[in-house]
Amino acid sequence: MRKLILIGGVLALAACAGEADTTEEAATVEEEVVEVVSVVGTYNGTGEDGTEWTATINEDGTSDVTVDGEVVDSATWRTNEEGMTCFTGVPGEGEEADEEECYMFGEVGEDGSVEVTGTDGESQTVIKVS
Repeated sequence: MRKLILIGGVLALAACAGEADTTEEAATVEEEVVEVVSVVGTYNGTGEDGTEWTATINEDGTSDVTVDGEVVDSATWRTNEEGMTCFTGVPGEGEEADEEECYMFGEVGEDGSVEVTGTDGESQTVIKVS
């Protein structure tokens, strides 16, 4: 009988030790979380040539740029692993697809201004209107 109690005690300790190791491992696992700024909305900006444009980024992964009420560019978009918003132009008939272009959107200021920085380091301030 003593042998059964002793073996039972050893097994119980072994089981507890296994749980402790698992708990310690779980506690040491760290998750890397990339905070993604919501880019969905409508933005106004001005091109290098002074042309005013409006860009609409939709929840469904599409976007359009309009100038003087006419759509001049359509694209799909996604958020990459680094938290950048990446756009790929939708090609017209007979055209090749554009290369993906990625941008980091900053926080929206009280006045609606947002700094948008491309992978080339160039930045532009746009206004988020909705």
